[in-house]
Formats: sequence, C-alpha cells, structure tokens
Amino acid sequence: MNPPGTHASGGEGEALLRSAVRDAVHRGGARVGFLLDPAGMVSAAAGNPGSLEPTSFVSLAAAQFTAAQDLASTANRGDLTQLVQEGAASRTLLASIHGGRALVLLYDLSETRGTRGWITATEHSRRTTEVMDVDQTAKAMGTDSGGSEPGARSLGDHWSEDAEGEIDRVFGGEG
Repeated sequence: MNPPGTHASGGEGEALLRSAVRDAVHRGGARVGFLLDPAGMVSAAAGNPGSLEPTSFVSLAAAQFTAAQDLASTANRGDLTQLVQEGAASRTLLASIHGGRALVLLYDLSETRGTRGWITATEHSRRTTEVMDVDQTAKAMGTDSGGSEPGARSLGDHWSEDAEGEIDRVFGGEG
C-alpha cells in the first residue's frame, strides 16, 4: 500500500482495483462484479458468472447505465451516480466510480443462494460500502481516466456505437 497522499503505480493500482472489486463481491454477497474502464472494457472482474454470458451482460449493463446517466443529466440537470434494477431472481447495481469508471454488481436473489449479503432495494438506493470502497481505491490511484469529478461520464466518444455493434453480433442482428 502507498502512504497517504501518494499514488499507486499503474500495475500496483490496477491490482488494488482488482482486489477492491473482489472484496466488494465477497462482502456484499454479489454473484459477480465487473469494473469497467472509461472505454467500457472490463478492467477487473470477480465472482462466478455461472451461465451468465459476461460480454453481453457487461455491454447491456454499461449501455443501460450510460442511457440512464444521459436521461438524468437531461431531465434532472444532475449526475446519476448509482442505478439499481431488480427482477424476480436478481438485482443489478451499476455505480459510477472515480475516473469515468463504472462498477457493475449482480446479486442472485434466489433462495438457494441464502441470505448472505441480501439487502433490500431501499438499502441499495444508498451508496453501499462496497461501492464506496472501490471508488476510494480508484481515487487513491491518482489517475484520471476521463473525468475528475465523482460520477463523471466518460465511456469514450464511440462507446455506444461499439456496444450496439456487439449487441447486434451477440444477438444475431446486423453488425
């Protein structure tokens, strides 16, 4: 670890981020977690995706979060720092992380998983400890990958077109 006020080197900083994502998945009881860089690429992953196809999931989650951020900035003239979506069997938490990154955590709500880490959507509406820990690790790295403000959007200029092409490829559309 680096002393307070110093910054981690590139390799060491990325290792710290991978560790923070792994800790967030473990402590929060998520099934799987992904940290996306500003270009929308996975820079860290932890957990077990099981039958989930990670490329499609990450592409769709990042596109959804980007669209929600655009809507929030247009409609509310503010930043969207976190989005929680819950279905019958799972909950997805998408959170803006320092440096234009995004954290995606998938929680399995099935009874076979047990209650470890299970929290309500209301509790998830607040910024969780796991998200804050990953965000603090990114800030401690001292790098700025596209935005210095918390919640800064920067998934790259052509990210949405790239994601659309990947979605079309995966689901058999034109691409």
